[in-house]
Amino acid sequence: MKTTKTARPSQSEPASLPDVEAVILTRNDPVRLNALLWSIFNQTVRPKSLLIVSTGAWTTEAIGGSIDIISEKIDIRIKRIRNRRLGDVHADCLLLAQRHRVWFFQDDAVAAPNCLEQLLSVSHSAVLPTVVYPDYEAMAGEAEEMPQEVAYVERDEPKGYAPRRGPCLGLLLFRAQGMKIAKAIEGMPMGLDDALVQLSKPHLVPSAFVYHTRPEKPRWNRIVDLMKKDVLPRVRLEGLE
Repeated sequence: MKTTKTARPSQSEPASLPDVEAVILTRNDPVRLNALLWSIFNQTVRPKSLLIVSTGAWTTEAIGGSIDIISEKIDIRIKRIRNRRLGDVHADCLLLAQRHRVWFFQDDAVAAPNCLEQLLSVSHSAVLPTVVYPDYEAMAGEAEEMPQEVAYVERDEPKGYAPRRGPCLGLLLFRAQGMKIAKAIEGMPMGLDDALVQLSKPHLVPSAFVYHTRPEKPRWNRIVDLMKKDVLPRVRLEGLE
């Protein structure tokens, strides 16, 4: 039987914009911030707006014309706040969000092209993508050989698996839930990834991927290779019926 491709929204013109605001907490890392911005812009389903919360002194000129180009398709706000305890700045991010749902990042990540689309496909109050560290093969059965911070990231976990600790890159939750969590984390000096996971109780979505980036030397080629392995075959299969 002949297979035909189902029409899919292009990355440049998604069919609709969900009532989601991507919120990015950043300091002074324009290189990684720029990469994250473009990964959000290139989503198969884009958020309706984007909020950059900055505790640093970077300027928009540091990331070229990215803001101007991206803002043609996504509403962008930039809010500068005073650098304080981690709990306070994370709380500010959640409280400043304006859309029905919040897609939360720090600037040390890039999202796979269909990440938000996959997260939105799961009916749960909070959902979390699979966070992949390009410096490690986060595969089931290798946990004992990996640093503790990545031990829970396993590709073969069933949908609905609820992680008990961070990392918390790409957490999608309802704004009302985020406002309650903000009150609980105010004043916390550290451990925010774990706190956000424990308070939001997200379901892990194995088909949604976020790639962690290192500050010293992001491994862009490695991230692209992993993205091709994790995402592109799945996208092609979804286009057939």
